[in-house]
Amino acid sequence: MNKITYYSFHIDGDDLCEVEKFVTTFNEPAYGEDYHNIMSVIREMGMNRGAEAKYFRHEKAAEALPPPYTSGDVRLYCSRITRDIVILGNGCVKITQKVQQSKDCLFHFELVNALSTQITQRIVSGDLKIVNKQFEGNYILKLEIVMSKIFEDAMNAVPAYGQERAAMSLDVVDRIEAILEMKGMSHRELAAALGKSESEISKWMRGTHNFTFDTIAKINLALGVKVIEIPKSGRKRTVMGRLHPDNAVVVPLSSIAPKRDIQEVKVSNPLYKIPEGQMLSLPFVLKKY
Repeated sequence: MNKITYYSFHIDGDDLCEVEKFVTTFNEPAYGEDYHNIMSVIREMGMNRGAEAKYFRHEKAAEALPPPYTSGDVRLYCSRITRDIVILGNGCVKITQKVQQSKDCLFHFELVNALSTQITQRIVSGDLKIVNKQFEGNYILKLEIVMSKIFEDAMNAVPAYGQERAAMSLDVVDRIEAILEMKGMSHRELAAALGKSESEISKWMRGTHNFTFDTIAKINLALGVKVIEIPKSGRKRTVMGRLHPDNAVVVPLSSIAPKRDIQEVKVSNPLYKIPEGQMLSLPFVLKKY
């Protein structure tokens, strides 16, 4: 992908690498929304954003997806080596508060942590280098770069609406963070303005929270800046076949240079109503847009 090189790892004796196991296990209707949230974020980061820390749940030397915004139970454990390299492991359904309390999750969690620790040590020692978003060097663990057909198909199967939703949500989070930085505001101050806890706002800012229009409106007021700007429509309306006053601008002749496409119109009873208490000097021109 443009921004990230994704790796996974293969355990001797298994037919599939770890991320392929995740895809084949969770690409099922029972896990639909949770699974597609994770795959959408993987694709969006890989294609457009890079592996920003705020998009991951941080757990020891490893991370987990999806970002901290969701209430879903499916987790994919991974290692964010740099902004350009991510190692994807396997995952599970996390139904306990702590990963250590879930036997299935703990196995995948500890496996990725051990791998991440070893790779970090080898980067520090110089045995392993990162060149052009890829690993180079000598490793105790044998790393083989292959294109996983299962993973490639999983990326291509991400629904368009899911990908668009992920991109839009991440854009909103990035926009709010930029406004906070511009105004010198903290998450705590935004939380106070919204009547929320700081921990809840921090969760919003780490990933793709499902912002409603009500929430966006409250954030607009709290920040004094519109988080989402929607261009005004330029659609023209007509009244009795004529240009509606709202879509025309009256420009005094003295303020413009003569142009061929501007026609001078002298009228005794103007179509346009003049606000009470104001005067309109003739001649004037009507400029259509």
